[in-house]
Amino acid sequence: MTLLDRNCAVCGARLTLHQRARGPTCDGWRCRERALGHALEAHRAEAAVALGIERPADYALFVVPRTERPVVPLPARRKRRFHAHLRRAVAAAARGEGEAVPAPEGPADVSEGEGGLAPLPEAETRLLGQACAACRGTCCRHGREHAFLGGLRLARTLAAHPEATPEQAVATYLAYLPEESFEDACVYQGPRGCTLPRALRADLCNAYLCAGLKSYRRHLARHGPTPGCAVVREDNRIARSAFFDAGRLRRYEPAAARCPRPPTSSG
Repeated sequence: MTLLDRNCAVCGARLTLHQRARGPTCDGWRCRERALGHALEAHRAEAAVALGIERPADYALFVVPRTERPVVPLPARRKRRFHAHLRRAVAAAARGEGEAVPAPEGPADVSEGEGGLAPLPEAETRLLGQACAACRGTCCRHGREHAFLGGLRLARTLAAHPEATPEQAVATYLAYLPEESFEDACVYQGPRGCTLPRALRADLCNAYLCAGLKSYRRHLARHGPTPGCAVVREDNRIARSAFFDAGRLRRYEPAAARCPRPPTSSG
């Protein structure tokens, strides 16, 4: 596709100059969706050749957003802010005055319990977790110095451990703070993912799905523990992808998308 191409690659309609510069299709959503599908399948095939995967079509294909932030030592000022939030939230929970922390804005979905969706079996849940990790925490970054931990969630933590005092509950959460985390993201978003045990995380963190994960979740519910191919996109560009199954995760980054990675702390 070049600026000289004048027709939509799907429907054949004449393209405006802006449309020609942007890509191979007109503004029709069906045309753009079809073109995206072709681009994703072509990327999956290219990545499979590079990774030595013989049957790429066996991997369910879906899109997740892209996040690139440097990993840095967790600053003391951020620890103090989180500590202050945690003390207030735990005290409110102990008084029965807990409030929820608002969800981040964006095209996402709280799936568990909504619309009668049943929890996935263990194997499918593990695959969905691998899929979630492919974007490196786009939604997690909104947790910043509150980690979505509101009084309602903390009240349940206190109720589950009646022997613990509010001070001990605060100390437990503080003990899981990592030495390093993604810059200006959730305090618990460490280089290898969330450092907080799932049982202590905010309900939102355990149930919130972006549109791509929602699609993969539906696939898992219908077809069982199918391996996946998560394609990471930003601004209509494919940045990288990850193939994963029950026992292996393989990442691929096309040469055209490679750029210097954000610096990481040497620890």
